[in-house]
Amino acid sequence: MQEYLYEAPLIVFEGIDGSGKSTQAKRLLRYLKRYVDSGAKYTKEPTHQIPKGNEIRKVLMGDAQMDPLELQKLYVEDRDWHLHYVIIPELAQGHTVICDRYFLSTVAYGSIDSDIDTLIEMNQEIEHFFLPDLTIVIDIDPKEGLKRRESDSELDIFEKEEKTSKVRAAYKRLARRFDDVIVINGARSEDEVFEDVLRHVNKVLVRRREVIPQREEEVIEQVKGTPE
Repeated sequence: MQEYLYEAPLIVFEGIDGSGKSTQAKRLLRYLKRYVDSGAKYTKEPTHQIPKGNEIRKVLMGDAQMDPLELQKLYVEDRDWHLHYVIIPELAQGHTVICDRYFLSTVAYGSIDSDIDTLIEMNQEIEHFFLPDLTIVIDIDPKEGLKRRESDSELDIFEKEEKTSKVRAAYKRLARRFDDVIVINGARSEDEVFEDVLRHVNKVLVRRREVIPQREEEVIEQVKGTPE
């Protein structure tokens, strides 16, 4: 694992399904494009760009089956491609990158069936692998997450809740283990969550660039009205 070498920040959003992480990631993108970096990039994992990413999605959708550790190897290969062809080129151009899921997703979800340390080592073997400037874990109760996504559920609700609870616990352990990982209470309104997101992101921007010379509440109101 290498040291973070880029001037522009990599900001990652993590959380269980239904946490609202994608909503917050896209809202932050609008904020950054308007006030900080017009070239800011939103991306997500697994990707749609290579066969590995598509294979992962087939397994997640229940259209294919695979040994849990083999599935995690696919995640690592997909991340290797994503880093080399999307994330690193954008950072090298000075553009902020917002990534919807990254390294911690592999470890948190993979820990249901595989050893956490093994999963961490698999990712650290990626050439030029590095940790983000900031990882934001949007934390909610699994019951609430499942309620938000109940139309997507094909598994028994109790089975999904049990697995999601394990993933949530894994995220909290990982947040204590790695630097620059913060956990935000996602059980509040979208605006309240975004206020917390913005506060932590602005700390990164102070280190990397210039913080926006406006009060956070004013920026939040303006970003709410900005189209996608």
